[in-house]
Order: sequence, then C-alpha cells, then structure tokens
Amino acid sequence: MQLKEKVVIVTGGNSGIGYFAIERFLKEGAQVVMASRSKARAEEAIQNLQALKLPGSVSFIELDLMSLASVQQFVAQFKKQYSRLDLLVNNAGIMFGEYQLTQDGFESQLATNHFGHFALTGQLLSMLIASQGRVVNVSSIAHRRGTIDFDNLQFQKPKTYTPWGAYSRSKLANLLFTYELDHRLKKAKLKVKVLAAHPGVSKTNLLFKNNKTQPLYHLMKFLIPLQSAKRGAIPTIEASLNQTVKGGEYFGPSGWFEIGGRKARLVQSITLSHDRKIAKKFFDISESLTGVTFSIKK
Repeated sequence: MQLKEKVVIVTGGNSGIGYFAIERFLKEGAQVVMASRSKARAEEAIQNLQALKLPGSVSFIELDLMSLASVQQFVAQFKKQYSRLDLLVNNAGIMFGEYQLTQDGFESQLATNHFGHFALTGQLLSMLIASQGRVVNVSSIAHRRGTIDFDNLQFQKPKTYTPWGAYSRSKLANLLFTYELDHRLKKAKLKVKVLAAHPGVSKTNLLFKNNKTQPLYHLMKFLIPLQSAKRGAIPTIEASLNQTVKGGEYFGPSGWFEIGGRKARLVQSITLSHDRKIAKKFFDISESLTGVTFSIKK
C-alpha cells in the first residue's frame, strides 16, 4: 500500500509497536494521526518522531478506547480535520488487569481491545470505503487460549474472571471481528481490506506495565526470549504496507512458534476464530452493545 500523502490512524501509537509502525509510515510519507489517551506521552513521542525529519507528518487526537463517548469525540474531531482515511491500525491494548467495568459497563480488557476499536472502525468505515482503504487489527498469540461464552461474555458471573482469560478472549475477539468484517465487505463487493497481525512476544509497555504482579510475567522474563518492540511491529507494518495482501489474512513473526522474527509471514489462527456462526453472532452483539451499526451496502 502506497502511503505518500495518505492519511493513517494508529491507536496507542505513543509507544511500543504503534510507535515503530508510525515511524515506518512517516518514512513512506503518510499523514499519521496518533490516537492516544495521554496527551503528554503523545506529545513527547511526536517530538521524538519529528526529530527524525522523516517525509511524513504526525499529529495527535485524544482517544480513550474504554469510553464510547471518547471514541465518538475522536471521530468527530478527525472528520473536522481530515477529508479522507486510508489506513486504520487498531493497535492499542491493555493486558492482564484486575476485573474492572468501564463507564459503559464493559469489562475493561474487552472494552479497550475490542469494543472501542469496533466502534471506532464502524464510525470511520464510510471514509475507508471511499478511499478503498485498509484496516489492520492487532491481535496476539494469546488468542489461542481464548474462548467465547455468550452467557458470560464479560465475566459477569461471580468468580469467573481471570486476567489471562479476559485478555485471551479480547484477542480472539479481534480475529472474529477481522474475519467477519472482511466477509461482509467482500460480500458487498467493497474494496476495503481488513487484516490482522500479531507481534509475537515483544517488550512493550502493554506487557511490562500491566502485569508485574502476574506469575506469567516472571515466567516470560526467564523462559521466553522477548524481542524488541521495533521487531514486534514488523507484522503490523507488513499487513499495512504489503500491496499483494488479501483481506482476511493474518500476519505474525517468522520465527520459532511465532514468538519473534526478523520478518513477517502469513500465520494461522485457531479454528474457533473462523467459526462464521460465532463470528456473526459476536459481531451483531458488538453492534448492539456499542450502538454502532456498520453500514455495508453494495
């Protein structure tokens, strides 16, 4: 995908994978909007990126994916400033937090990692359709342990919540969303491509700031060779820029068990993520809960 003078949104772009994806997009000459909760962190990141004197430009619009109101405000502000959107990278995420409900009544990990991005994509879809653009949803190898229980979708039943279970479900949700949206767009013969990527196991703020109390964190430190966030961004960049990709494809690191690698390659997600019946039901529930309806017509 050629990005010169194209408009790109990256959520959570002030650090980690999102930051290095933005750096690459700026090298390609894109106009990038960094969507982040923290204005201070975003401004610091933008200063660092601008110091590189790359061809593209980068600006900031505040976005808190835990809040549907914030998503709506972001979209309104974006549409005031830009007349087109060519690439949406749904990258932001939280990991392994304690059980918490957002102001909209959503479990916080599912809210940030799925519902917020779902609402954002739906409200920007008309712009992506107009530009024949692309959506890249950032998932995780953790999706492999994900499950969907429609009777307990947000762990509302007592004593069913676990940080790992909620995170894995949210990452499975990213893939269900990717494949179902891709299916609906293809059925309508629209040219927007929807893809997914995962970073392997990388040193990011998401990993190191949100799970220091988790035993898994300590195991990962000693047992798994964590790769840099810059290398972890490679699959997202590949899904975003590769001109030969097809909608519904999923990219991950090229190395051993997809934990890391110097290159990206096509990878496979679990069978459950491709279950059309579950994907359709989950998509419809997401529309109902967020109040955002995807307008997809031939």
